[in-house]
Amino acid sequence: MMSNFIHLQTKSHYSISCGLPKTNEIVDKAIECGMDAVALADKNTFFGLVKFYNYAVKKGIKPICGVDFDVKDQNGYSNLILLAKNKKGLEKLFKLSTESFIKSGTEKRSVPIDDIFSNAADLVCILPASSTGIKNLAARKDKKYIEAELLKYKTSFNATTGISFSWALFAIKEVA
Repeated sequence: MMSNFIHLQTKSHYSISCGLPKTNEIVDKAIECGMDAVALADKNTFFGLVKFYNYAVKKGIKPICGVDFDVKDQNGYSNLILLAKNKKGLEKLFKLSTESFIKSGTEKRSVPIDDIFSNAADLVCILPASSTGIKNLAARKDKKYIEAELLKYKTSFNATTGISFSWALFAIKEVA
């Protein structure tokens, strides 16, 4: 029996200090748990993507390709997860990743939030509850500001934006 649950924020050993499993172990565990798909969203990198994708297809499970990007906005650095909906989305992830290497120079490698918004088509966005941006947003307790910020994501990603489940979601709901 297939599971209705799919991991969308999985990191492999290619995410230094964030993930332990090898890409094939991620796929094998998803199959063991009855999942018909699993995502790989390594931290700022695609290094494990080819192995992950090929192994998942070979094992008959749908690979969902993504990246957990560090993002720079007017308030500093945060992170978000982008998942490709299709081939065009995957190409946009490659473009954003490449630009993050090129543009960062001596600063922390990141993607400007405006680049994220301008490349949002064919991507799904997850705002992790552990993200500094979400924590700061929840801490403001300003309903209009929170709504305006979340509307930017909803508009850019055609409503394919989610906030991962944690205390941040409750804090935002208390204000909303």
